[in-house]
Amino acid sequence: MGVIMGKLSFMQGNMRDALKKGDLEMALNLINNVLLVTIFALFIFVGFEIAVKPKEKEIDFRQITRKTETTPTLGQVAKDAGFYLSKIRKRDIFKPAPKKEVQETPLKPPSIIDDVIVNLKLVGLSPSVGGMESYVMIENTKTEITYFLREGDTIEKLKVDKIMDDRILLKDKVQTRELK
Repeated sequence: MGVIMGKLSFMQGNMRDALKKGDLEMALNLINNVLLVTIFALFIFVGFEIAVKPKEKEIDFRQITRKTETTPTLGQVAKDAGFYLSKIRKRDIFKPAPKKEVQETPLKPPSIIDDVIVNLKLVGLSPSVGGMESYVMIENTKTEITYFLREGDTIEKLKVDKIMDDRILLKDKVQTRELK
């Protein structure tokens, strides 16, 4: 393998020289040589894999016998042909099958909170003191924009639901998540 790698390295240097000189014919000859070496290496690899790879052991199923008394025979499982014919005769192939009633469940709007909250980082909190409003500082790590928000404000379609001493609650139409 080292011989092949050395040959490819040598050809690579010759290719650079040929391209610098503008000798297109020499460059094409070098490309052909590289392809021949690659094909030769692949043939060696495939031949080695075929020759060395162990063949899977064949199983002779005639030698495997199981003694089971509970195995049903075809006659026990299959029903009489008349049974199947009666089912076929009942069905009119030109009449569409009756549609089954499907109960539609009301769809909840998709929640975007998990996609958005991944990019948000809680940078700072200013809890309410003496009647002053609570503020929170949130950074969007994707856009690198910092937001200063109060309860009820929105960021990326999420509403700041509650500001606590060490975390905040963000809410969309469906879910609420905590940001620490």
